[in-house]
Amino acid sequence: KAQQRAVTERKIAEKRIHALHELNVAITSTLELQKVLDILLEKIDIVLPHSAARVRLFNKDSGLLEVAASRNFEEAEWKQCWKERPGPAEQVYAAKTPLAILDVQTDPRIADPDFLRRQGLVSYLGIPLTGKDETLGVLSFYTKEKHQFSGGEVEFFQTLAGEAAVAISNSQLYERVKNLADELAASNRVKDEFLSIMSHELRTPISLIMGYTAMLADGAFVETNP
Repeated sequence: KAQQRAVTERKIAEKRIHALHELNVAITSTLELQKVLDILLEKIDIVLPHSAARVRLFNKDSGLLEVAASRNFEEAEWKQCWKERPGPAEQVYAAKTPLAILDVQTDPRIADPDFLRRQGLVSYLGIPLTGKDETLGVLSFYTKEKHQFSGGEVEFFQTLAGEAAVAISNSQLYERVKNLADELAASNRVKDEFLSIMSHELRTPISLIMGYTAMLADGAFVETNP
């Protein structure tokens, strides 16, 4: 049994290392946030099958943790539920530390266990997405069966979340720079249009003034003194 356990643990470790490597290669190949998040959840499904996963990112404008990507969730009912009641992800974000709950259907910290029963979700693990000294959001897992997350699993998912957080931070920075570039281009277009309109609007009266001045100088109306 000990030998079988060792073989099983080695296979799990190999699978995790492989997943981390694939994740690192994949998320560094793109700066598009949605692609980064989709890749992250796809790799999680390999190491934690038969589970539901979700990424929620903190929106500084709304002050809320908003869903950025999810996998294996019934979205419509979920969105309605968590608009009304905060979940464990808010606790993870506030404490900035992992949170494991063995049974979300009976745990007193869960606001709506009936909803989770309907979804068939049992155990929970939440990991803060911390990158570049900033907590960006929360990576959450829900398993379909009761699952005691081991210290090794929590450590692995923290490593995975750390890599993902850096990629998310880079993607968000790219989006901000891209938006600034678009705003600058739009500003330049407005400036050019404004100058074109003002040039046209000024040119007409100035031309008239210059014409009348020339006619006055030539004595076209009356004789002018020095």
